Amino acid sequence: MALEVLHDICDILPEPTLLVRTDGTILLVNRAARSVLGFEPERVVGQQLSSITTDDPNKLHELMRLWCRSHEFLPGALSLRQGDGQVEKYRVLGGRLAARPGADYSSIVIIRVVKLHTATAGFRILNERIQKLHAEILYRERVQAELQAQREWLKTTLTSIGDGVIATDNQGRVILLNRVAEELTGWTEEQARGQPIDMVFHIVNEYTRCVVDNPVATVLETGRIVGLANHTLLIRRDGREIPIDDSGAPIRDGGGVVTGAVLVFTDVSGRRRSEAELRTSEEQFRTLANTIPNLAWMANPDGHIFWYNRRWYEYTGTTPQEMEGWGWQRVHDPAVLPAVMERWKNSLVSGEPFEMVFPLRGVDGLFHPFLTRVEPVKDETGRVVRWFGTNTDIAAQQETEARLVGSIEELRRANRELEEFAYVSSHDMQEPLRMVNIYTQLLLKRSLGHDKEAEQYAGFIRQGVARMRELIRDLLSYSRVIHEAGAPVTLAADLSDSLAQALELLKAPIEETRATITAGPLPAVAGETGQFAHVFQNLLSNSLKYRKKEVAPDIRITARRAGNQWTICVRDNGIGFDPRYANRIFGLFKRLHKDEYPGTGLGLAICQRIVERTGGRIWAEGELGRGAAVYFTVAEAQPGSASLV
Repeated sequence: MALEVLHDICDILPEPTLLVRTDGTILLVNRAARSVLGFEPERVVGQQLSSITTDDPNKLHELMRLWCRSHEFLPGALSLRQGDGQVEKYRVLGGRLAARPGADYSSIVIIRVVKLHTATAGFRILNERIQKLHAEILYRERVQAELQAQREWLKTTLTSIGDGVIATDNQGRVILLNRVAEELTGWTEEQARGQPIDMVFHIVNEYTRCVVDNPVATVLETGRIVGLANHTLLIRRDGREIPIDDSGAPIRDGGGVVTGAVLVFTDVSGRRRSEAELRTSEEQFRTLANTIPNLAWMANPDGHIFWYNRRWYEYTGTTPQEMEGWGWQRVHDPAVLPAVMERWKNSLVSGEPFEMVFPLRGVDGLFHPFLTRVEPVKDETGRVVRWFGTNTDIAAQQETEARLVGSIEELRRANRELEEFAYVSSHDMQEPLRMVNIYTQLLLKRSLGHDKEAEQYAGFIRQGVARMRELIRDLLSYSRVIHEAGAPVTLAADLSDSLAQALELLKAPIEETRATITAGPLPAVAGETGQFAHVFQNLLSNSLKYRKKEVAPDIRITARRAGNQWTICVRDNGIGFDPRYANRIFGLFKRLHKDEYPGTGLGLAICQRIVERTGGRIWAEGELGRGAAVYFTVAEAQPGSASLV
């Protein structure tokens, strides 16, 4: 008799359900399951569960083993044969029924079957299921002792639900709490059973703190499903407050009589926090967007603009009603608008950022150029959910750039004129100096041995002429390097040849100072051999000039490679310099030892321009009394580059 009652109960359930013995024998396929699976009970009752599934027997055995050990539903998946021979995949929940006095169901496993695409039921379907299950439980409680098993079955179902569930009788006394409801209310089912619902489920308005009418009273009075009021707080037994959201529904018996109510509720604390953070973030964003000098706006994925910042309305003199959607076109230049529309629609289709310069009409009726940038805001799947755009007035910037370009051209023209003047003047000065030198020598010949004072003055003139020639030579070299600075470097220079040329030109001072010059292997680099000969000549001249008294110069030249770049070092044992002046010495006419050591102050400046022309850089390191080292970098010569000595 007890098994027949269990069959009757299962047969009226709306959810496809199978009863299976722990050995796998099918005992019952309820009406809903027969409808879904498409076969009559006599075809499968008494058969093994494996006869209607295509799954691996080991998998099925493992599922049955788990279900036989649990009185709570455990999830799984099965592929079941239909009545027409087709195979469908189902989500299943299984668990063993508990033994009760007068009815031992402990050898029976109940299996709930749901198609995968309908596995997630809506809240309305869940409420209907709870109503039917509870109504059946209460009805059978009054007429049959076996209904206790059905209640356990319902409890197992409710335990698997992620929301809090409280069931009451028709007097509003608690008869059931699932595990989530216990956690949310702070009451255990044992403590709450038989208590008035208002005591266990105590709710107030979040803002007024007034007690909210308990929905159970409305459900029992009207027999209708009701929703909780917005902004409702559940006061836990320990006094903690939890924002909740959900509804209540009546429980009816077989005759439709309301025998109780069920509440299903959810903790919405996380959602409330997220909503509050989102509101705060949006307010902060709008405040920020209203304070920036740019025009700013936001649009839906289809390009419909729904918000502009304050600056937009101030500049255009329009209203939100005029600008909403695609109204912005009225402040565009009609001649440029078609191009803007084409570019904007392309971005809407592709989801790519938009950038363009076009004019916008201001409240004064004049068009100003604006740089417009629009960035897509995408979700985690890469779908555009919003567009954010800014328009930056660049009229002043364009005017400044135009003035700057004009000023730069003026400076370049003046600089070219100055360079040409220096170049021509240096050339023109050589002839007078040559004449001064010739006539000085003629005067010396005429007064040779007769006028010692005249000979002394003539010597001073010759020294001055020599200094002037040196200065003119360096000025011409510097001017030539400057003129060639814009030309691309396509030649290859053999630094060994460059060094050899420099040593030949410095042969006399090297012998005079008894200098020792040591050089390691030097590479071929990008540049001209003659130009780098000039670099070596200037660097070696400085090492020979700024030597310690009574100490022969010791000069070492090395090369170190890093990737496709070489670093050349010229190091000496001379008087060195104060490290604070390491950058100053490369300036025009900069000399640290003006009185003691003659020079034009152009040598290192020329070296710097030559090295920088090849894309390298030059720097110096030194210490007073401990010598100096000058480094310069240069790119390795490209294969096939010609060499010009």
